[in-house]
Amino acid sequence: NYSHNMFTSVGFKRFTAGYETLKVVDLSSNLIDQDVSKVFLNLPPNLEQLDLSDNAIGGELPNPFPSLENIQRLAIANNDINGRLPKFSRSIPRVQELDLSNQRRTSKGGLVGDITDDFTKLDDLLVLNLAVNRLASISSDFGNLDKLEVLNVSSNLLGHTIPPEFGKLADVLDVLDLSDNKLKGSIPSTFQNFEDTSVHLNGNTQLYLHLAPLMLCFRPKFDLVNDSRICPLERSALKVFYESVGGEEWTDNSWWASDYTSHCDWFGVACSDTNNTIELNLRNNGLAGTLSEEIKYLPYLEVLDLSDNDMRGTIPAAI
Repeated sequence: NYSHNMFTSVGFKRFTAGYETLKVVDLSSNLIDQDVSKVFLNLPPNLEQLDLSDNAIGGELPNPFPSLENIQRLAIANNDINGRLPKFSRSIPRVQELDLSNQRRTSKGGLVGDITDDFTKLDDLLVLNLAVNRLASISSDFGNLDKLEVLNVSSNLLGHTIPPEFGKLADVLDVLDLSDNKLKGSIPSTFQNFEDTSVHLNGNTQLYLHLAPLMLCFRPKFDLVNDSRICPLERSALKVFYESVGGEEWTDNSWWASDYTSHCDWFGVACSDTNNTIELNLRNNGLAGTLSEEIKYLPYLEVLDLSDNDMRGTIPAAI
């Protein structure tokens, strides 16, 4: 462990004592300013952990990448590396944590190109951090990484639609960070499955042009859950109302609780020009149950007609 010093270069020599047995190297937080290809020259072959974060290492990652078959943690964050990502699957097949984030510290820095399906061949991968680079796309096959716990590709140049296949990671991911990119289109309906995952999509301005899938707006770990552009509070309130009075059994429940349809288009709902609910008319429509307290989140309501139904219980004070 030589971290937090003032070393400016690093080199490994073969046939020295410990070369074959060395397993952990920490050179983070130094002043190493070599080309990355020289840093990786003659790396001890049995390394399990290598940390080169917080230096000034530059250049392009070697391709093919050096073979480190036993490496489990490789961290090179906060440097000035550029160029394309090499294929890692044959060189570091057992890696569990790979951190190449924040290479964009200078105008010349930053990894470019695509995040290819080669990463999906890393069967043991738990953490992948490629944040703050200049990467342009990510493979939909990431949905097949059934051990992945953290995927952070924030602050890049991803400019495509979000792959719906990512939803398959709902049972394993703790963090999915796609924030501050150029993603477009609608958020996939499969993202509603992320009940316990911290989902970060903030800063993708084109996503704000579309409503989020309705149930995603009920996930407290979704970073845009309180953004009215993508998760209108009135739509969520009407969803709760719908469930509290047996919405699935109504005579007419057209468009109610659909993933992407504005609440202003739901049967019996009328809105103002600013998409505020001003009328809720569900007279003689088979409603049965108790009026939800969520009605208080319809502050612009002018007409409420629930007559000739099977409503019961107490009228909420918010009325």
